[in-house]
Formats: sequence, C-alpha cells, structure tokens
Amino acid sequence: MKKFTFLLGCALLMTGFTVKAQENQFNRWSIEVNAGVLKPAGQFTSGYYTSTPSFFQGDVGLRYMLTNRFGLKASYGYEQLEADDNSPDFKTSFSRISLEGVVNAGDILNFRDWSNTFNLLLHAGGGYAALTPKEPSDADADNMAHIMFGITPQIRLSDHLALTLDGTAIGTIFQDRTFDGTSSSGDRAGVDALIVNASVGFTVYLGSAEKHADWYNAERDETGNKLDSISNRLAK
Repeated sequence: MKKFTFLLGCALLMTGFTVKAQENQFNRWSIEVNAGVLKPAGQFTSGYYTSTPSFFQGDVGLRYMLTNRFGLKASYGYEQLEADDNSPDFKTSFSRISLEGVVNAGDILNFRDWSNTFNLLLHAGGGYAALTPKEPSDADADNMAHIMFGITPQIRLSDHLALTLDGTAIGTIFQDRTFDGTSSSGDRAGVDALIVNASVGFTVYLGSAEKHADWYNAERDETGNKLDSISNRLAK
C-alpha cells in the first residue's frame, strides 16, 4: 500500500510538471475586437427593410486556448438596424452574449508548413440575445436565444497582434418580434431568422511566451527548443 501511494504521488507530481511545462510553451489568452456590416434576413413587417449591407455591428471577446488547436471564447456583440431610404422609419438594436468553441483550423490543415503569416479559425456556439425597439416604438426588449457559426482568417502582424477578417451567421430562436420592432412574428421554437455579419478587427495576444497558440507549431517549435538547449549546453 505504501509503495502504491508513493508511486501515485510520483505520477501526480510528474503530471503537474508536464502540465506546467505545456502551459509555458505558448500563450493562451487573447482579446478580440471586431466591427463591420450586417445583413438581417427574414422577420420583417411587410414593406420594412434595411440597406444591403447595413452599418453598424461590432463585438468584443475574450478567448482562452485549451490546446494549440481548441479553445473557448466569450463575447458581447451589438447590431444596429435602421430603415432603408425607401422603408418606413424604424430603429432597433440586437445585442447578444455568446459562448463558443474555437478550432485552430490552420494548425489542423498544416498552414505552418508554408506560412507564418496566415491562419484560419472556426468558431461556433450560442447564447442569449435581445432585440430592442427604439423608433418609432419603445416596446420592451424581445428576449431570445441564438446559435452562431463563423470563419476567421488571420494575418499575423507581430507575436502579440493579428489582423482578422470574420464572417459569422447568427440564427435566432424564440424570436417574437420582427427586426423592425413594429409587429409580432409569433413565438416559434425553431430558428426564426438570420443575421449575417462581415467584420474586420484585431486580436491582441496576452502572455510572456514567444508565441500564441494560434501560431504555435508543436513539432517544429519543440524540435527548435531542443536544438537551442543542446546548443546552450555545447556552448557551456
């Protein structure tokens, strides 16, 4: 029993060292800021519509990478919907709080074999959303759920900054009011309407490691670290 306890303690200690070593391999946290245009589809009162595309939408997010291929992101997004010149006047806002899973598709597709500048992320999830009429009505907000899926090409500017483009589709669930806010659409359990966003933004990488998980190549970087260690030993 004592031998088993000793071995178990050694195993847990080694696991702790391994996790700690992996944590220091790359940075995991990042802050994301995006802004751009949107296009809502469906759920309008007859004769009401917006411009194509419409301005403005934006979001801010905090992301944590569990590994260099998978992570989680929490974000807040805001969409402003206004009437086109030929539509009756209206103004509403669509805000959302989302939790998503993020996949580093660039690493899975071996982008690092040919580029250290371009990368590709995929993200999907859902959360809470609210449609708030502002003009001409000031009715209460329409609370609903939403699901979303997006694709994010990245351009690396430095070890701590990347330029991003993003395309995201947001589907609403249990939406009761039309996007113009002037009438009820009926309470349904399916995906009621769709908003498509196109954004440009920046990702700021946090941490003291040389690279973030988005740009970390396990095989190459670990080999490079081993070679550096050998060179240092030879120099000593």
